[in-house]
Amino acid sequence: MSEKLTEFNISECQAKFNLSYHVPYAHYCQQLVGFEGKDVLEVGGSLPKEFVFEYLNVNSWSAIETPDYEVSLQEIGGLSHQGSIIKDSNNSCNELGFKNRTLEKYNLFLANIEDLPTEYYEKYDLIFSIAAFEHIHKLPTALEKMFAALKPSGKLFSMFSPLWSAHDGHHLPKITDHKGNVFDFRPQSDAR
Repeated sequence: MSEKLTEFNISECQAKFNLSYHVPYAHYCQQLVGFEGKDVLEVGGSLPKEFVFEYLNVNSWSAIETPDYEVSLQEIGGLSHQGSIIKDSNNSCNELGFKNRTLEKYNLFLANIEDLPTEYYEKYDLIFSIAAFEHIHKLPTALEKMFAALKPSGKLFSMFSPLWSAHDGHHLPKITDHKGNVFDFRPQSDAR
């Protein structure tokens, strides 16, 4: 039985799937462009299978998550991405890349959108991306690949923030330049 995501069950979905900002943005996207019956490519996340099929009523869902995202979160404070299914996957990055894959109803790719191969072009009605653009290092290339992945008249829905918006510096990893200088933009109490 499927239940449509509404303003009245946002909190229920957040609790059920251990998600936070993801659910209200999914609801907003649903109101603007809709999910029902669509083939969706999620860039920079991996919403749970039950959520996308039972509450968003998509036809298919493909999620692209950069392979080093969870590692990066651990390095900057032992965090884990809420709602991500990466930690629940038993597959290696090679098995979850773009090569030698047959698209199923639900797909998880541990890869970068910038590397999307041509066989995935014109496959998606909607690209859904929240809180991800500020993490993409080659944004012009990524946008070109996203456009190529869309079917004619497909839509892109994205919500993102400026890179420098994080009060705790979580968007700013410790950087070491070619001379060995270390730059750490996080507050001193958080720096390790």
